[in-house]
Amino acid sequence: MTSLLMTGFPGFLGSALLPLILARPERAGWRAVCLVQERYLEAAGERLEEIVAEHPAVADRVELITGDITAAGLGIDPDVRADLDDIAEVWHLAAVYDLAVPEEVARRVNVEGTRNVLAFCASLPEFNRLQYVSTCYVSGSHPGEYPEDDLDTGQAFRNHYESTKFEAEKLVREAMSAGLAATIYRPGIVVGDSQTGATQKYDGPYFL
Repeated sequence: MTSLLMTGFPGFLGSALLPLILARPERAGWRAVCLVQERYLEAAGERLEEIVAEHPAVADRVELITGDITAAGLGIDPDVRADLDDIAEVWHLAAVYDLAVPEEVARRVNVEGTRNVLAFCASLPEFNRLQYVSTCYVSGSHPGEYPEDDLDTGQAFRNHYESTKFEAEKLVREAMSAGLAATIYRPGIVVGDSQTGATQKYDGPYFL
């Protein structure tokens, strides 16, 4: 069986994308392995039950494993890691996005976490592609147009979120230059479902 690994579940983006990813025809028969920190395992299980209730086709196709992107080998138990060589695709969504995040935390999660994910990808014998969620804010203070091929234009950054996501995307692009197959996404802001308004966190635009 072919598998994909997702970080960032049960966050809003991961919860929303998971059933859509598994519903794609090219991933028929795939399973998803969601890497979850131990403290969020119960919440992840509850969220998965909700997703299965809404999307029955997801049933029996998702496995939750404990780990931590800030740890070497993603903190995955060696016995569990032995069963993950069939992973062909990695969706790296996990990040700290608080604009007031301390530098040490932002660097550990956003930069070192991405470095660990890249190392994990390199260890997979069946690996095919990394799907990496960056942010439009890697543009920092850059004025005017900032095309998708731009990254380092000498821009300054307003906070540690912007600077560490910039450094993380730089790591991904360096890996791509060395042969890694990857797709980078730069969303501006994720506020919820565009049709229902459903969200998990009532902040930002939801105050309005």
